[in-house]
Amino acid sequence: MPDIETHLAELRDAALRDDEDAAAEAARRVTRALRPQRVSLPPMPRALIEEALAC
Repeated sequence: MPDIETHLAELRDAALRDDEDAAAEAARRVTRALRPQRVSLPPMPRALIEEALAC
């Protein structure tokens, strides 16, 4: 998967070519690359949930 620098270079190149469609697509890729990655957490034991709710 390309890194953020690659997407930024594509955005710059598209802007220099005055290619609005390519620039918009590159900007979307930059935005997606900057989003935090989703992490799956293991299920929380019921006792911990009940203890947290009791506080």
